[in-house]
Amino acid sequence: MTAPIDATAAAHVAALTTRRAEALERELYALRVLRAEIQQLRPGLLLDRLDGWHAGAADHYAERVRDIRLALAGTEHVMHDAEHALAAGVDALRRRGAAS
Repeated sequence: MTAPIDATAAAHVAALTTRRAEALERELYALRVLRAEIQQLRPGLLLDRLDGWHAGAADHYAERVRDIRLALAGTEHVMHDAEHALAAGVDALRRRGAAS
């Protein structure tokens, strides 16, 4: 008598797993789009040369540029790690759903 309940529960778990994997895939897509935008904007965001600037302003700007470059690099690294974690989560959910 427990077989129909078990089959229903398994179907419910499989449906939840599929919905969770789909939600993770949407998050993964959004993360990849955002990371690609950052990578495209980074080269033109900050000046590479400071020729002709007042020395004090140039020094201050150069300091801020270094800070921003480090922050962007850190952000890209965190986003890259998050992308891999999400992809692994999607794969794990898909495998678990396929095994059900």
